[in-house]
Amino acid sequence: MFRRTLLLLLLLFAPLMASAQDDALLFREAAAKESLLYRGRKVLEYKFPYNGTYYWSTPAFESGEVFYNGKRYTCDALNIDAAQQELIVRSQDGLFSVLLNRDHVKWFTLGGKKYINAQLMLENPDFPEGFFEVLYEGRVLALKQVVKTLDKTNTPEMVDTGTPGVPILANVFEVFKQKISCYFVDEDGSFKRIVRRGDIYKIYRQHRRTLRAAIAREEPDEMVLPLEEVVRIAVEIGEGLR
Repeated sequence: MFRRTLLLLLLLFAPLMASAQDDALLFREAAAKESLLYRGRKVLEYKFPYNGTYYWSTPAFESGEVFYNGKRYTCDALNIDAAQQELIVRSQDGLFSVLLNRDHVKWFTLGGKKYINAQLMLENPDFPEGFFEVLYEGRVLALKQVVKTLDKTNTPEMVDTGTPGVPILANVFEVFKQKISCYFVDEDGSFKRIVRRGDIYKIYRQHRRTLRAAIAREEPDEMVLPLEEVVRIAVEIGEGLR
């Protein structure tokens, strides 16, 4: 009687036990896969007072995707150290952060924008190191890079860090300043740094007048568009006219 009861119980609970084992296996596989993403280096800490921020845009972490070491990951919290040109990934519980090996980061998304490791993505070692925001992607590429450098200033209250919303600390003379660079990458992989508006007009010299008129319409009331916006608009329109 006892054996029959035991056999009946085993038959009843076997599917549940198998399901639990399957769930545990799936969890272990998922955890192992995600754990590969958190095997980076320790995040560099700036243990001194400074103005501005070393992050690409703001200190706020955002969700995105990362194509890392041949695999695609979804992440809850990413940000870019623009001083070191490194991608920071924060764990789901927020307890720790790591720097990913840049040589294995091909591309990632952050705040709805796409970024690439241009050297790796374009397979061109002559391209400047670091990450680049994709302003336009088609037959050609328009790219933007933000680089932060730590400088000293004699007038901290007059500092323009290029990062709105980050408070300026009084009597602090170390400041992260930003430099923005734009690049045009042609179909053959050749690239050109865009320093001024005239550089992008030269690329589309046959449509120079059309581009100038289009950009002028975007600059009412003496507003001046940033160079990266001019490049994005010009390439988008220029490619449509080719």
